[in-house]
Amino acid sequence: MINSALLFLNGDELPNNINLKYDIVVACNGGSKNAQKFRIKPDVLIGDMDSLDEDTKEFVKDCEIIRYLKEKDESDAELALEHIIERGFTEVCVIGAFGKRNDHSFTNIFLFSKYSEKIIITILSKNTYSTYLSSNHNYFKRRIKKNMLFSIIPLETCNGLSIKGAKYNLQDAVVSVGDTLTLSNEGIGEDTEIILKAGRAMIMILGLE
Repeated sequence: MINSALLFLNGDELPNNINLKYDIVVACNGGSKNAQKFRIKPDVLIGDMDSLDEDTKEFVKDCEIIRYLKEKDESDAELALEHIIERGFTEVCVIGAFGKRNDHSFTNIFLFSKYSEKIIITILSKNTYSTYLSSNHNYFKRRIKKNMLFSIIPLETCNGLSIKGAKYNLQDAVVSVGDTLTLSNEGIGEDTEIILKAGRAMIMILGLE
């Protein structure tokens, strides 16, 4: 069982393609425009629907709509994550998390970090794959091509950070917010393993096609 959700937000830093298996598609307001670009029809729309043109409204006319007022205490992205978690999904891939508005982009980084304690989150953006390490997901393994860049960005103090199968390996390191020790590492064409004993961090793999 996949038990995975695909979430479309309104950012314009988009991947070139989406080759994923998923059980549900959720879109927030203008995120439905991004879903339309990939010809992936959402199952659920969340928000006040203030960003939809007539063409997009026609594309999503048969979707379930969960409406919220424009003036509210949570962002549409947070409401969507809550909905996905409440429905029992254990993984979510986010499209359109970055771009257009810098305040939204930076907020989303920390919003997803908070929710990574509850659900495994990945982000596909332009030529970049991102995910989080947390108490819910403290082990990462992926084959990274030789010379392909990746970075680990600490979002709080990271204790016991280990990296294997990379150009620069680490063993039980302590990395604090603002440290650049784990910036610009490189794959060596083998499985790269990253383990974090405590804390939260974001992994970004750059140069994906």
